[in-house]
Amino acid sequence: MTYSEINALKKCIIENDLTFEAISPKRLDVNFHYDEEVKMRFGDQEFIIPVDNEYSFVELNNPVVFLHLILEEIEYIEDSKDLYEWTGNMIQLTYDEKIVALYNGLKEVAPQIRAIVGKEVRAIPHFDIELNTGLAKALRAAHL
Repeated sequence: MTYSEINALKKCIIENDLTFEAISPKRLDVNFHYDEEVKMRFGDQEFIIPVDNEYSFVELNNPVVFLHLILEEIEYIEDSKDLYEWTGNMIQLTYDEKIVALYNGLKEVAPQIRAIVGKEVRAIPHFDIELNTGLAKALRAAHL
């Protein structure tokens, strides 16, 4: 079965000649952490985005999955009105210098990445990932 969401991710990668690379693990905080970083290259631009690797997707070393993981983070930052909301309303995290720097960095690169991929290209809904639906399985199995 083919999914338009997967096709949009693949098309975006091919048309923009995007490349990806997993970076070494990075743990920020026991309560609020990112497991990995993914480097995305577009022309001479490089973006290093921390991604939550809850489902061990990074180990798949799959460009389609990498774009999905990056878009998850970009969408989350786009949907959060401020640092407090982004940290899940955990006030103590808003005082952590590393977390503030991470938030500010993501806030800065989100519009740059969105300008490259466009507004229509979206991450697979987290609900599908959690329930391991056909769409989530198709994401993991996708290839260019």
